[in-house]
Amino acid sequence: MALHDLGLIPFDEPFPRIRIGGMIVKDGSKMSQSRGNVVSPDDYIDSVGADALRCELLFSAPWEQGLSTCRDVPSTS
Repeated sequence: MALHDLGLIPFDEPFPRIRIGGMIVKDGSKMSQSRGNVVSPDDYIDSVGADALRCELLFSAPWEQGLSTCRDVPSTS
């Protein structure tokens, strides 16, 4: 409740702790534009749609474990 404790807001913050997103890993290291190991989601989105990609990112691995990008783009045929 940092903002409340600092007196910046007059109400308690809604969450004692929040997790925005997990780690996405490629070839054993964190995906990063500076490392040049970023995978574009465009092929996956074209194949199965953006909602399916969002669901996979949210539910395919525990948050603490992270998600590996070793999955192939599924076939729609």
